[in-house]
Amino acid sequence: MKQSKLDKRARREAKIKRRLEDETSTENHIKSFSARKAPLYNNHVYLEAPDGELLAITDQQKAAWYVKKGLGRLVEDSEKCYRVRLNFEPAGRPNSNSEKYYTTEKENQCVVCASTEQLIRKNVVPREYRKHFPTVMKTHVSHDIVLLCLKCHARSNELDFLKRAALGDQYNAPLGNENVARANLESKATF
Repeated sequence: MKQSKLDKRARREAKIKRRLEDETSTENHIKSFSARKAPLYNNHVYLEAPDGELLAITDQQKAAWYVKKGLGRLVEDSEKCYRVRLNFEPAGRPNSNSEKYYTTEKENQCVVCASTEQLIRKNVVPREYRKHFPTVMKTHVSHDIVLLCLKCHARSNELDFLKRAALGDQYNAPLGNENVARANLESKATF
């Protein structure tokens, strides 16, 4: 790698390291985001196959949709449980470990520090990368979403930037959205 790219990377890494150590930077990041007001995971809403096998732990709005459309019936509606049983045989059932993810209760806590306060959703694969994936991988997959507290989210964003920048250097790809990329390419073309 050329010396100028190495220098640029070293400066970028030093800058991020300073920001990670600077509480003010973290506090500013926290102020710029809004934490979830309601839990992401409602672990008391169950969607079942006609024989009662658990298909998914889901949200109440989705489960109620099946009832409203006549595709399922409400089996239980209590404080502790909202259970809908489908009226039809689903195309598939959770068999693999990957599919059983949907039948597992999930904690409403930061996946890094276990805090239950000031949580925010984080896409594991950034949108700007996902749009280049094959169609089958572009669909919404809840495996791709984790909960982070705002402090861990700030740290994650800084480290994500370093990784994206390193990938950008390695593959000569611009950072940011299409408008930023186009502006960067145009400014390079004028030299």
